[in-house]
Amino acid sequence: MSLRQTDLTRWNRAGMRRFDYVDGDAAVWLERLREILTGLYAKGLPADMRAPDALRDLFLSETSDLNRSEVDIDRLRKSLVWQRLARAIPPSTEDGVKLESRGQRGLRLRAQYQADSDGDYAWDILRAFARASHVTLGHLDAFANEGYLRTATQWDNLRRMAALVNYQPTPAASASTLVALELKPDLGAVEVAAGMAMKHTPATGKPLVFETLGKLLAHPALNGVRVSGWDVNGSRLPGQDETWLNPSGEVLSPGEEVVITGGGGAQVRTITGAEDVSEDADASLFELRLNQALQLRPTRAQARLWRDPADILRPLPRSEGGSVVVQLEDANALRKADLVELRGLSVPRILRVTARDEDRVELALPDGLTLPDAFELVALTPLAAKEPGIFHTPTAQIDRVFYTEDGVVKAAQYPSVFRRRQKAVRGNGLDGLEVRTSGVTRYRFEGKTSGYIFELPKIDTVFIQVPGEKSTAAKLIDDPKVTKDDGANVASFRGAMPKGLKPGAVFILRSRARRAQQALRVKALRQDKGLYHIAFDQAVSVTRGAEFVGPMRDSLRPLDHDRNPDTFGTLALLTFCDVPDEALDILRPGRPLIVSDGAREVQAQLATIKPLGGEKVEVTLSLAGSIADFTRGDTVFMLNAVIAGHGESKGPKTIGSGDGEQMRQSFLFQVADVSHVASPVSESGVIPAMDIAVDGELWTYSDFIDPAMDGTNTWSTTLGEDGYLTLHFRRRLPTGSGNVTALRHRVGVGAAGSAVPAFSFVEPSKKHPYVKSVFQPFATSGGADREPVESLRATAPARLSSNGRAVSLRDFEKLTMRHAAVWRARAAEDARARRARRVTLSIVPAGGGDVSAQLKLDLGEALGARALPGVTLDFRGFEPLYLRIHAQVRADLTARDATDIQAACDAALRATFALEARDFGQPAYISEAIAALEAVPGVATTIVTTFDYGPDTPDKPPRVMTRDDQVVTIYPTATEVAHVGENSVAAALPGAPSISIDVRGLHE
Repeated sequence: MSLRQTDLTRWNRAGMRRFDYVDGDAAVWLERLREILTGLYAKGLPADMRAPDALRDLFLSETSDLNRSEVDIDRLRKSLVWQRLARAIPPSTEDGVKLESRGQRGLRLRAQYQADSDGDYAWDILRAFARASHVTLGHLDAFANEGYLRTATQWDNLRRMAALVNYQPTPAASASTLVALELKPDLGAVEVAAGMAMKHTPATGKPLVFETLGKLLAHPALNGVRVSGWDVNGSRLPGQDETWLNPSGEVLSPGEEVVITGGGGAQVRTITGAEDVSEDADASLFELRLNQALQLRPTRAQARLWRDPADILRPLPRSEGGSVVVQLEDANALRKADLVELRGLSVPRILRVTARDEDRVELALPDGLTLPDAFELVALTPLAAKEPGIFHTPTAQIDRVFYTEDGVVKAAQYPSVFRRRQKAVRGNGLDGLEVRTSGVTRYRFEGKTSGYIFELPKIDTVFIQVPGEKSTAAKLIDDPKVTKDDGANVASFRGAMPKGLKPGAVFILRSRARRAQQALRVKALRQDKGLYHIAFDQAVSVTRGAEFVGPMRDSLRPLDHDRNPDTFGTLALLTFCDVPDEALDILRPGRPLIVSDGAREVQAQLATIKPLGGEKVEVTLSLAGSIADFTRGDTVFMLNAVIAGHGESKGPKTIGSGDGEQMRQSFLFQVADVSHVASPVSESGVIPAMDIAVDGELWTYSDFIDPAMDGTNTWSTTLGEDGYLTLHFRRRLPTGSGNVTALRHRVGVGAAGSAVPAFSFVEPSKKHPYVKSVFQPFATSGGADREPVESLRATAPARLSSNGRAVSLRDFEKLTMRHAAVWRARAAEDARARRARRVTLSIVPAGGGDVSAQLKLDLGEALGARALPGVTLDFRGFEPLYLRIHAQVRADLTARDATDIQAACDAALRATFALEARDFGQPAYISEAIAALEAVPGVATTIVTTFDYGPDTPDKPPRVMTRDDQVVTIYPTATEVAHVGENSVAAALPGAPSISIDVRGLHE
């Protein structure tokens, strides 16, 4: 059920259009006076029988339970010393109980009023007083239900008449806005006193001074607080292409090997394309293409691209898999692929050398073979074939012959019989040797030298084991330990540790044998004599030509790696970070703040505060807008915020001297344009920006129309036609000389202070010891001139009908328009299934424009105290419907100038269809335009050629009424206001007002 049809409760009225504030007439008031005087003139009766309430109950009730023992009517008659009063006492029954119906009572009161007084002048005076009361209350009742006063035209006359019903005109209001102060760094908690000034100089007119309205406890850490995780971008890198920040500015080239780390892993990739996409010289951005998509896609916050290796390091061989590295005590000439005899086991073994490095050799270790800690090695003598399969040896004392095939050591079927020289071989006279191998006897010659020859087909190199070869002591090399948890992830290098190498460094491990690359991070380091060891984050293979490329000297971060792109959504709890304890101590619920994402700003207040430790605090906010689509990385919470209001502070001023003999002393404060700031204390929504003291004690302000403040240490004001305030003190002032003073007052008020553009204030007017700059994201609003005559005619009766309470929708509208910063208001109830009710108020702010967040807060605080429990309020701006009017007028141009007539016609239309003059849903008629134009002196006839609304206004049929294909009436919706005017805000919007006047002569 709509609130507009019925009230929320019945205690105010029963849905009537007219409310009767007077429930009696002259006869009733005469009876009431008689009852009171009866108690005063009844001599000898107990006090409880003479009490006015007891007598009223007796005479007003249709039936009374009072018996003769409680109220003896006969005794009452006889006790009256003024017998004229006794004649009017209603009759009683025989048992003393009064019986009088409502009709009988009405007849009795009428007869009592009309009866002749018989020369009793006192009775005549009572009757005259009752008649005067009836006339006075009747006028007040009529005035309370009257929509306007036709006879009053002057503002001061209306003010005086409104004062009869305890109504005071709304004073001019001072514009205000919320600003954030940026404190200088390296400060602690400081107090910025009220009155810090900032100035704006408009294109025309005088400079406007705004000052902070209250003191502010501030801290540099609260200049711009961010939420926890604001600098952590959780989005993942794309597969191959990404833009990287390159602070060093070095050119990145295709073919360069890089390492991508993050997300718990590291990946080696090659740059296949690099494009410089920098937009300015201060930043270097490269869009890189990689040879292969990333298997592990780290988040942007974790990802780093490592490049520019410092060196290529080759590790010492290490025992692993099927090989073992041993250290020799003596120098040796072993080479890779040589064979050695291992002594120290129960059965000697022949092993193959797989690598060699100074005093270290790597041996291929057969499966199941375990070396002791200390052993000896005997190098076998290598023999290369002179001819395919033919080997020469200087001695026949060969124990065994070995060779390798596919890396496996095998024993040769070497000759078992070596014949010494027996005879000369025919034909050459040389010494020879007969060798039998596999049943074949061959002769080979070595010139004149002695020697031996044997044959092993298909073998190129053999190793012979000669008795008596010198052995070399050797020992196993323990796996190097950098930390106790190291295993196969350690590599050792000769020399001194490279300068700058530290844990966290990034390497690329190249393995020629496996033709693979591996990205590594350094976990720990250790320096030994002539060696250093690096422990990596994963196992490494250091055999067969492994190379460690690094450490990488340069690292790149992805673009926007330190900006969290997530939005706040519907998250209610926020966690602020980097809030030191000194700054946390000054935070209180209700503290205003500005939320900004760099492009938009929202006003808010702290609702709850919960310290979490570690310079973190969990809060909830009361927002005047939505930050659901604000990104966390771009959003800043400016907590050093304070209201700045139009006006300039003035010094102390003596008002007057108190006189203890006067009940309610008042003084005229002869200062024009005293600032008025928003406050719920006053029904008008604003109070003077003054500090009034009596004998040095500060008194508080109270609303003049609030009778409950009588007798308290408060002061009130009323506004005069000359713009001066009269100060009224609600209790007796102590007698003194000049003891009533204004410690502070501000001057600056009116609509001129509104619509100061955002970011007009950038710094304090004067150098401030704490404040570096000012951030003003909202245009000023709330400035308004004093209530005009037209408004007084409507709001004075409206105030009585609502009686300062908001029950029906009309009450909400009236109380909202009572606010100094509001021109129009329309209330509507939102249909909801819940028990609680929600009222939406569409607002036309004074001066037009948008409804500021501060005005919403002020209205919510003012109306919330006057609404019924369970009713929630929502405020929104009006929907403008911009009119376009083109007209052709004919005028007498012989006596008047066409330009003057055109300007007068333009002004007439703007006054008729001004925003201030139009109401929600009020139709606009073409006849209004014609009447306004033809009222201009000199205009004879008018033809309106165009009468419609802006093309950018959404179409919501039915919108217009036409006649002969011309629009004659425009119908706004319930939340729209059809208007034109000199509104700078509206003029900047699409579909702005357009008025065109074509002035022609009478005979053209």
